[in-house]
Amino acid sequence: MGISGTTSYARDEPLSLLESSVCRLMTFVVCAAVVHMPGAEAGEPTIVRHDEEGDGVAQIIVTAERRSADVQAVPLSVSVLTAEDLRSRTLRNSVDLAASVPGLQFDRQGIGAAPFIRGVGTVSGAVGNESPIALYVDGVYFPTPNASIFALEGVRQIEVLKGPQGTLFGRNATGGVIQVQTRDPEMEPSAELGLQYGSYSRKQASAYVTGGIGASVAASMSLYGSDQNRGWGENLETQQPAFRSQEIGGRGKLSWEPTPQTRVRLTASYLRRSGEDGLGYHIVPGSLGVDGRTRYSGFYNSWADPQDNAAFRHTVLSARVEQELPAFNLVSITAWQNMRGFFLLDQDMTPARIVAAPISQYGRTITQELQALSSPAAPMAWILGAYYLNDVAAYDPLSLQGAAALPFESVQIHSRLRTESAAVFGQTSVPLTSRTKLTAGIRYTQDERRVAGKTVGLVNEANTSLSAARQEADWGKPTWRVALSSEVNRDVMAYVSWDRGFKSGLFNLLTYASASVNPEVLDAYQAGLKSEWLERRWRVNVSGFVYQYRNIQVEEIVAGAVLSMNAAAARMKGADIEIDYAPSRFLSVQAAVALLQGRYTDFKDAPINIPTRNGAGALLGGNTVVPGDAAGFQTVRSPKRTVTLNARYTHPTQRGEVGLNAAYYRNSGFAWDPDNRLRQRAYDLVSVSIDWTSPDEKRVVRAAATNLNDAEVCVYASATALGDLCSPRAPRALSIEWSMTL
Repeated sequence: MGISGTTSYARDEPLSLLESSVCRLMTFVVCAAVVHMPGAEAGEPTIVRHDEEGDGVAQIIVTAERRSADVQAVPLSVSVLTAEDLRSRTLRNSVDLAASVPGLQFDRQGIGAAPFIRGVGTVSGAVGNESPIALYVDGVYFPTPNASIFALEGVRQIEVLKGPQGTLFGRNATGGVIQVQTRDPEMEPSAELGLQYGSYSRKQASAYVTGGIGASVAASMSLYGSDQNRGWGENLETQQPAFRSQEIGGRGKLSWEPTPQTRVRLTASYLRRSGEDGLGYHIVPGSLGVDGRTRYSGFYNSWADPQDNAAFRHTVLSARVEQELPAFNLVSITAWQNMRGFFLLDQDMTPARIVAAPISQYGRTITQELQALSSPAAPMAWILGAYYLNDVAAYDPLSLQGAAALPFESVQIHSRLRTESAAVFGQTSVPLTSRTKLTAGIRYTQDERRVAGKTVGLVNEANTSLSAARQEADWGKPTWRVALSSEVNRDVMAYVSWDRGFKSGLFNLLTYASASVNPEVLDAYQAGLKSEWLERRWRVNVSGFVYQYRNIQVEEIVAGAVLSMNAAAARMKGADIEIDYAPSRFLSVQAAVALLQGRYTDFKDAPINIPTRNGAGALLGGNTVVPGDAAGFQTVRSPKRTVTLNARYTHPTQRGEVGLNAAYYRNSGFAWDPDNRLRQRAYDLVSVSIDWTSPDEKRVVRAAATNLNDAEVCVYASATALGDLCSPRAPRALSIEWSMTL
């Protein structure tokens, strides 16, 4: 598929036959549900569970409102993936989640993540730049974009909350929250082993063990490691394989319950990752490198010299204390994180020595959150909380080498950003009638950022000071949520909401002397319907939204730097439709369509990248950046339509159970940059798997194929002053895995 370059809006891609069929089916189901909606029944809403035969869609318990509740009773748009979903769909890391979550776009930028939900996100994976999509793992906020890319080993459930989330979560989130819950220790001893082998000589091993220590303590340990020592591409200049990778990680948990009312959980995790994913840029077809010679030479090949490479380490220590009191419950979450990253980037993507950047990153984060929650028996649910964040992000240093550093051998940027944030928040749900509930929440955030940096030029180990600066700024902002929900009957709930989100202003660590970028503000107006039908064999959830987005923080890549700026405003609108169908315990089907229209309503002086040409019109290489008006242009990473379809069938036999799984994802394409010239074309992803589970359910063998149709898709692309670049996603891969429970 690849990407395309245009100078005007790209025409919508036509629906594929499968996509069109799915859309028609989902439209019919939703319309039928509305037309045949039964009348309201008296009584309090109840949670319907599986019958004894296990027929019907599974009940899903989420903590989207910081307390356990049926997902169908929460007045939010939430998509949920269970551990079984992750295994059967062969979702190996967080980047793979987009193929199963409607409205989620999960790309990479360098060694960092760039997630978008409903067109809201940031293209920057730079250290110190928090994403509008907040990631929480076991209640701990991960501020660095690098930590948002992780393996899904040991994960129990993932919840994707769409829209601003400010009144319940410690850190503000303009676009949404990805909440990851990992497995907790159990008193009953058990152990699990797993082995996997796949294409490109990819090998992985995992182990999990848990058990009780005495009467009140349980512990668990999860370990995994992977090694792909064959690349799926080649560096044509160095003649070395490209896109090899290694990863190792572990998580230990200790759970102590000294009394029935007190629970303490201590967690330590470590992740080390290295490879070329998100880097390994190639010049896109039809473009010319800034050296005037380098062209496209294969989707998985590059000409970079030095060859791109990255390494990353992330350590997290956390403590969660829960205390039940007669009138309410208390929760404390304390965490310390340390991140170190290094990557070597040939930014010009050519054999010429123009812009080579060895970059060292550092991050340290301390967070403390306190919550007071109403008891489950209270007639009115409420939560009060306070949150504190102390964060340091730094380039230590970022070096520029090659022609961009002349007359020096190299130019080094040493910069450090310190952030202190304090917030108080609260939310309550008030019953207005036996069926109707009003939810109201408010939060106030005060952020203070201080940046300091210096730039030096080096020649023969002698350095020359080129610049230095120090500045600070602070921002305070209230945010809120108001939602009205009504139980139409036991199986149908409707809601409307108004949420305001706020993303703090920031300083760019590369251009530390530049003025700060203003905070983002997003007003989200949403309406939704959650329903279950035909004795819970059908689940149909629909949500529609309109976003008013102001002071959008955008990035522009130039030689040796990433510049930050504010786009004036944008408007997004769309809808999500999710359907689960489970006629029996042997067959389940999930289908979803996400519709989105995002346009900049005001964006003067937007960066417009025009291929550089001579007087005769021939390409010279690279792009010339000029200011222009992007009002009316499509917002970045905003596909107008995505479709997901997953089906699983299991067949029991005397020798075990056989399972078949097929997953399909369709993306209608989107613009990578505000000028809309460089676009990702529409693409499809198909994955299949077959597995066997032993009669005692202790052994599982699975064979799988991901990206079966071998689609060529960019995980990151951008038009820059140095040329049009693309970093490829993985091609088709086959694998076989074995796991055993002891």
